[in-house]
Amino acid sequence: MSRKTGDYFVFSAAVILFVTAAATVFSATGSAGTLAYHDPLIPLANRQVFLLAGGLELLISAFLSMNYENQRINLALIAWLAENENYQIILS
Repeated sequence: MSRKTGDYFVFSAAVILFVTAAATVFSATGSAGTLAYHDPLIPLANRQVFLLAGGLELLISAFLSMNYENQRINLALIAWLAENENYQIILS
């Protein structure tokens, strides 16, 4: 992958991740009753899990958008997030 193509890919991944993070944080502020239920794996309410996940996504999108020097770390981080999402889909 050429350097310029990789930069476009990382930037688009950062933008998409930022949008999904904003949607996750916004959905955590809702009034749905399921947000008060506790997560079966960790002793937190679903609202707190959504806020933690959205915050982590925001941090990663900020890191991706500010760290253009080390493309290998950016691509590895995107691959890790993609693999983590695939694993969650398989489990559900």
